[in-house]
Amino acid sequence: MPDHTPTSSLVPLRDHQPARLIKGEILRGCNQYHHSTVIRQEIDFGNIRGISTRDAGASFATQFTQRFIQADRTQPGSIINERFLAALRSSAGVGLEEALLEATLYVESSMAFVMHRFEPITYACHVGAKSPGNSLLVWETKVPKISLRAMYVALIGLTDLLPAELRASYLGASAEFTSSYAALEDDATQRQISTTTSVILLAAKARKIACEHLGGPHVRLGQGAAQRMLYASVLSDTSHAATQLSRDKAKTLRTLAQLGLPVPAQIRVASVDSAIEAAEKLGYPVVVKPLKGKQAGGVTVGIESPHELALAFARAHTSGSDVLVESFVPGATYRLLVIGGRCVAALCIVPPSVLGDSEHSIEELIVALNNDPLRNSVRLFKVAIDDDLTATLNRQGYGLDSVPSNGTPIMLRSAANVAVGGIHTDVTDLVHPANRAMAERAAQAIGLAVAGIDFLTRDISLPFDDVGGNIIEVNARPGLCMHTFPRHGEGRSVADDLLQLVFPGANAGRIRIAMLVGDRGVDAVAKSLASLFRVDNAVTGLVTKKAVFVNDERQALDSRHRLGAMRRLLRDPRIDLLIGTRSARSVVNRGLGLDALDAAMISTSAAEDGLPAYQTCIAVLMMATRGAIICGAQNEVALSMLTQCAPDRIILVSLQPDDPRVESHVHAGGRAVVTDEERGRKFIIARNRNGIAMRVDAPNAGGNLDAPKVETLAFAVALALGLGASSQRIVNSVQSAYPENLVSHLDKA
Repeated sequence: MPDHTPTSSLVPLRDHQPARLIKGEILRGCNQYHHSTVIRQEIDFGNIRGISTRDAGASFATQFTQRFIQADRTQPGSIINERFLAALRSSAGVGLEEALLEATLYVESSMAFVMHRFEPITYACHVGAKSPGNSLLVWETKVPKISLRAMYVALIGLTDLLPAELRASYLGASAEFTSSYAALEDDATQRQISTTTSVILLAAKARKIACEHLGGPHVRLGQGAAQRMLYASVLSDTSHAATQLSRDKAKTLRTLAQLGLPVPAQIRVASVDSAIEAAEKLGYPVVVKPLKGKQAGGVTVGIESPHELALAFARAHTSGSDVLVESFVPGATYRLLVIGGRCVAALCIVPPSVLGDSEHSIEELIVALNNDPLRNSVRLFKVAIDDDLTATLNRQGYGLDSVPSNGTPIMLRSAANVAVGGIHTDVTDLVHPANRAMAERAAQAIGLAVAGIDFLTRDISLPFDDVGGNIIEVNARPGLCMHTFPRHGEGRSVADDLLQLVFPGANAGRIRIAMLVGDRGVDAVAKSLASLFRVDNAVTGLVTKKAVFVNDERQALDSRHRLGAMRRLLRDPRIDLLIGTRSARSVVNRGLGLDALDAAMISTSAAEDGLPAYQTCIAVLMMATRGAIICGAQNEVALSMLTQCAPDRIILVSLQPDDPRVESHVHAGGRAVVTDEERGRKFIIARNRNGIAMRVDAPNAGGNLDAPKVETLAFAVALALGLGASSQRIVNSVQSAYPENLVSHLDKA
């Protein structure tokens, strides 16, 4: 019996105060805790507040580990928190807050695996809550709707392990861990994505490429005008003609044969009688396959008699399309992956099989085979018992109830394919250059930038001209996961090869993004900045407090939800530059909404934001901004925090020509935008360590200096510089925006 005896340090419970979740929030994008979206959940532990796992009895650590920690290590990216485990098993134990967070992360990771989301959770912490006595747990999330329910399930599972004297679930006796976990798992299953899509998303996030799953195999990579679409491993610019050609196996092999590439002899048939005639012409053994199909569906290999041929024809003809009878090619099956005209990976694939033991039936051996944790539909697939499998057994003289003798290998499929349970081994380093060149020519012949070439040969390390070999199929949508996580051998980063083809070099599919934070004047600066970038016909998305624009066209987006508006504009393929405005308070309470910025402007904080919120907001901007941060030279709070940044990342703005802060900053290698006067005329000047980089006339109204416009334009000019605009471009833009002004001076300093 489990030991649920509470320690003597516990105070008897007088009132039932169940543990309960108070408030769960999603902080989107970079936030005060982490550089990407997190869940912030407040918990009232009620009667069990303040206790540790030590108080839950000697068996608690073992039960907790069995339920939550022993995650399947075959899951890509799975991580066991060894530090937590050591503390849990120690005599001191851990606090329930930490135990609940670990339980939540386990549930999260398990659901992520069900959804085929392989990105590991990189951030989780326990912080103080605003309400006395409550706890606040924060963790990184991939699918917020699942994450919010993950802690619900974890809390049930945690409190369920406590002794009866302590047990208190916020749903009372009706809450049950197994059923709650199963319900969440069902929901996660409905959100499952393909494994190819998964490894593409994983690689994109590692390269800091914005990515969004659109449903099914569709993925959007990049932002705005720089975005590209993928359909699994199919690029958006892959022609429909090429994909349709690859679907027709007969036309594909005929095209390859015309170029002198090695293909088997093949005859297209529409009836059993014509199939038998074709087999006799080609000579047994033969292969029968549907004209169109995938994942070895309906394929039978090694047919040696008319009777076998009739059965194979029926399986291949189920879709109603014609059937191909093909000469049998001896050797192993290889998948050669070509990306961008280069063979980047290769696998050897063998059909699934079991080994007799003189005790168990073949059906029992298949059940045991499928119980292998590696057969989790990611690394390996289960072997289904179907007509094809029973036919394969019958051809070997066996049935499902046969008990093969010890050590007898039994092949379960005639075709070698990972999707039907085949075993794959990476052989990339063994492929002979002649075989690589052959695969690359085949992909080019069909017109595919990404192609999976199925090739049969006796030895992939020798040229096919010497040992023989044939291309049996060209796949326009090859799977990438099996190359990333092979059963044997080295995994290959083929998704990186694909992304390098989509976004060559250092290009990450990003458009420029600027965020202006503050309550006073930020909308005016944002509009002025947008106008500066229209000179070169750049399409600008602008989200202000009251409206959303694409260039000067007001959009029908609800500006009350500006976080959502900015994300929607990033999906618009017209947008070259995105500008948004936020209050410090909103950034703290809801997150920045975006993971990264190219430039940020910090305005003076309004009184209602409060100093702590304002400082937190600045910290978030510093974390999110990969380029320049623009700040007023008189903003002492911001300046004191920005000392953590390199001077060349900071652009100060001042309306005082001889501001000592500006002088010191420029001398240290920073940049500044200031005003100056010469012969009665006011100028806006951009300065750096080398001197004056740019000078333009300041806006005026009827001959009088327009101070608000000058300040607005000065900040806009600083932001434009921070976004990488050249001095010449800014000068031209200012002249266009304020035609009454004359451009006075442009230096090449």
